Amino acid sequence: MEGVVKESSISIEISGKDALDFECDALILKYAQHLYGADAAVHARLSDIGKEPSLPDIGEAVITSSSGAVGARYVAFPAGR
Repeated sequence: MEGVVKESSISIEISGKDALDFECDALILKYAQHLYGADAAVHARLSDIGKEPSLPDIGEAVITSSSGAVGARYVAFPAGR
């Protein structure tokens, strides 16, 4: 099979820094059917700039651009089961 092989890597970092200001590609926040702690703070910052994301149903996820509201380029709200 011929073609271009694109290599990529994923780096996961656990940090004690403020999640709202930590610069990264994606900030993944568990959504537990209500907003608490960090997910509430990120949701509030997104809402403050007019980008209030819809929240996921159980087993779903919502991914949105942060538009500079937080340090991460994208924010994901996955909902557990």
